[in-house]
Amino acid sequence: MGTWVLINAPWYQLRVGSDGKVIIAVEPRWNHPELGRIGPDRFLRVAEQSGLIVPLGDWTLQAGCQMAARWPGATVAIPLYPKQLLASDVPEMLNLALRECGVSPERVELHLERGMARINPDDLQEQLAELRDIGATLVMDNLLMHEDALVTQQGWRVDRVVVDRRLRNLLLRRSSALAPRLDEALAAASAAAPGHQRVELDATGDLLTFALLDDAEDNDLTMALSQTRGDHLQLQA
Repeated sequence: MGTWVLINAPWYQLRVGSDGKVIIAVEPRWNHPELGRIGPDRFLRVAEQSGLIVPLGDWTLQAGCQMAARWPGATVAIPLYPKQLLASDVPEMLNLALRECGVSPERVELHLERGMARINPDDLQEQLAELRDIGATLVMDNLLMHEDALVTQQGWRVDRVVVDRRLRNLLLRRSSALAPRLDEALAAASAAAPGHQRVELDATGDLLTFALLDDAEDNDLTMALSQTRGDHLQLQA
């Protein structure tokens, strides 16, 4: 059957924001007895169709909060999926995990990925509002938000959305003043190291760029975090 592990146990992906914020990105991996360690792109569809996305999502929430308790110097980013939100009481599970681990909700970012199943984004609004009320930061794939909300930056239920060419093209087509800025940010991210930077947009129009460091196997995350901050300071100098 294999076992579930997190990418940061013992593999880590650290993200450093242009504001100096350090994030430990959490993502489940399946240790398959024949295929080895495989990521969500290989098993997510089956997990959603079978209902396993609920216990898997609950486990990931708990493990992410445990990681935040172990490493108080960093924020932890935990993935969520639409089918998980529709089939489970995610706000209650998050509250329980935060209480059990003694972690403040401000230390947690919930990243709503697009998933494999087709859903109506309107069906997610109630749970998103509850998660924001808890105090966690919400980051969403822009594909899950209505185009009008993306263009006007009004009525958002999340704190930030992921910037990509699709969003840039939408804003350009709708003559948004943000389009040139997104162009510049995406060009800079691509020139720096393709696939190694991530750009996000908040509802005020501010852009935040994250450097995505290569996954590294290291038993001492404190050393990895220290090196990450040192590299960031050198880049800012």
